[in-house]
Amino acid sequence: MNIDDKKRLRTKTIIFLAVTIALFAALMIIGTFWDLQISKSLTKNSLAAGEYYSSDLFALECEAYGSTPIWLAFCFAFALLYVFVTRLKVPTWLKVVLCAVCVVAAVFVSYKAIIEIFEYLAEQNGVQELIDVGAVKGSALFIGVIVFALVFLLTVRVKLDRKTLVKVALVLLCSCALYLVVSVIKTPVGRVRFRTINTLGDESLFTPWYVVNGKRTFVGLPGDCCKSFPSGHTFSAGMIFLLLLLPDLFDWANKRWLKIVLWACCGAYVVCVAVSRIIAGAHYLTDVTVGGFLALWGVTLFREIFIKDFAHFKSLKKE
Repeated sequence: MNIDDKKRLRTKTIIFLAVTIALFAALMIIGTFWDLQISKSLTKNSLAAGEYYSSDLFALECEAYGSTPIWLAFCFAFALLYVFVTRLKVPTWLKVVLCAVCVVAAVFVSYKAIIEIFEYLAEQNGVQELIDVGAVKGSALFIGVIVFALVFLLTVRVKLDRKTLVKVALVLLCSCALYLVVSVIKTPVGRVRFRTINTLGDESLFTPWYVVNGKRTFVGLPGDCCKSFPSGHTFSAGMIFLLLLLPDLFDWANKRWLKIVLWACCGAYVVCVAVSRIIAGAHYLTDVTVGGFLALWGVTLFREIFIKDFAHFKSLKKE
């Protein structure tokens, strides 16, 4: 990399960090002071007094389908590892075992993507008991297998060397695994969802995002009624930022206009899911901000580690 290229990369890196950190800070400051007021405003026409579930179609659709990117990312990761294994020079029996593991894992996450959608739809319509019906689980598995097959058919056509296959799979797996951070934080923080407050009619239950309330729940309400911070849905939706890897891998995608389109579409998708979660009364502004930026920075970090070989970090060093 010559001096001019390094300067351009350094400028891009500084701009990215400055913009994302400034935007994150601004949203967190706004949310810290006006989380409750923003939720009241956005749920005005979607949550009837005393109701737990929103009646807003946009919010309901995003709740059911918004987190799909994380499951698809997992599926593509296992598909890439499958292709990698088929190119290994190892004993046939070992290759068969490893390929089988990849296939089973891919089918499982595809099934999880579909059954999660079914669970949300059932919950929204008050028919949760249907999820335990064998025919429903069978349908979810059938659709999941179709999704898995489409992902594998697309992946096996990818012309990447073995080293790159593993690197991309690691970016996908490590980025998605950050969801564990979301899960670990939710329970001890114990932040009451706005729709819980709406159902109980007690605004005194509201606490800022930085207050640790401990594990808690309320009789008659879902077990996650006090798991508002941070937003798992927004984080899961944020896995769509993995599409930003395309220009790194394929010449046809390495075009300025396409990069702009990818950034715009990925950002718009995450913003839509984030706003829908506030409208649904499931999260506050600070919840979705942390969830969304954790996803963005996670994808960026692991892309930097496995694909870019720390090129952006290195560009920040003074000569």
